[in-house]
Amino acid sequence: MLEPLIGREAGDARPRPNPIAGRRELFRRAVEAVIDWLAPSGRLLFTVPLGYNPAVLEYLDGPSPEVSSMLFMRRLTLDNEWEQATLAAVRDCGYDRPFPAANAIAIVEARGR
Repeated sequence: MLEPLIGREAGDARPRPNPIAGRRELFRRAVEAVIDWLAPSGRLLFTVPLGYNPAVLEYLDGPSPEVSSMLFMRRLTLDNEWEQATLAAVRDCGYDRPFPAANAIAIVEARGR
């Protein structure tokens, strides 16, 4: 089971799963599974929106020896103008605000194990 249990509702004997903790684990496991497909000299480049799933920032903050580089982009206008930014500058960007969909993305490069 991926999701640790938290508390119980009054009168309910069944423990409730923690959905946030489950998402964190699922995101990490999904990225690691794709990295496992790589040859030792292989490279993976992926983009991920920020602000939609808190598990993404936790993954980017945590130690991951496979991640060789990260770049961040911040959306500036409704017309899709973007600029390169730091993680600190995009950390609090919201999804769907102020513009529809992603307002910041991470571009991550990982290497095979």
